Amino acid sequence: MNEFTIGLIGWLAGAAIWFWWVRRYDRFEPESIRALLCVGVFGGLASGVAAGIGNELMAKALGLTNGVADIVTGTGFSAGTAFALALFVGFNEEVLKAVAAVVLTHFFGDLDEPVDAPLYAMMTALGFAVVENLEYAAQFGAGVLLPRYVLATAVHVVLALLWGTAWAKGRFLLPRVPLWIVMAPAIVVAAVLHGVWDFASFTKSTPGVLLALVGLATLAVWAHGTKRAIAMESPFVAAGVCPQCGAAGEQRAKFCRKCGQTLYGVFFVQCADCNGRMPAHAAFCPRCGVARA
Repeated sequence: MNEFTIGLIGWLAGAAIWFWWVRRYDRFEPESIRALLCVGVFGGLASGVAAGIGNELMAKALGLTNGVADIVTGTGFSAGTAFALALFVGFNEEVLKAVAAVVLTHFFGDLDEPVDAPLYAMMTALGFAVVENLEYAAQFGAGVLLPRYVLATAVHVVLALLWGTAWAKGRFLLPRVPLWIVMAPAIVVAAVLHGVWDFASFTKSTPGVLLALVGLATLAVWAHGTKRAIAMESPFVAAGVCPQCGAAGEQRAKFCRKCGQTLYGVFFVQCADCNGRMPAHAAFCPRCGVARA
């Protein structure tokens, strides 16, 4: 097989593995593969192309003759230039991914449980990473695909969970507050962390790279726990049924008698009258109409 074929297989395999990892948390009312792929593919293309253009324009404005390629290849740039470009790239990419995810989910997705928001956020980030990885492979060869799928893709997907979680809170906890006000702080944090990662990558400073890797590992652990916790909160789980192990208990139970898992969390509470799950922001139970205790 030639280098192009090997690169194409690696590109598809990496995307498929990440798709499986992102989707595995959607347990109770799974989003359709078609909806996830539409948001991921179209969101990734739209944000990826727009971000690529913006990044190149900014790089050339900073005096890099060959654009971002000069940074990647380590050709004639200062630490100040690397910092400015890294910060711009962080904000440029995170904002565009968030906009693409929210807009496209209106057309293709169905946010009917909290886990759906971070799911679509991570799918958009995965689509973005797939497009970006393909661009890098076209410029620098198929050899860049493996490290990018292990590291760069992880950065995109994990950081998307930051503003994806805020998206879920805006949708299910604070529906009367403008969504972008709820999401803005998380997008800023994701953008700054993205910029820190890029700066370490651009400068190739050993201490910086090591710190960035430790930070990525820490974020990955947080991402797993956060996504798993949000996935447990679904309106499609019957009262008294444990979302973790599936054991059935008394309808008024607040903890699983088998594994000890709490049956309610941040997004849903138990109705005092019908024992059903009701949104935490609701003043009245949507099932029986009784006022929240």
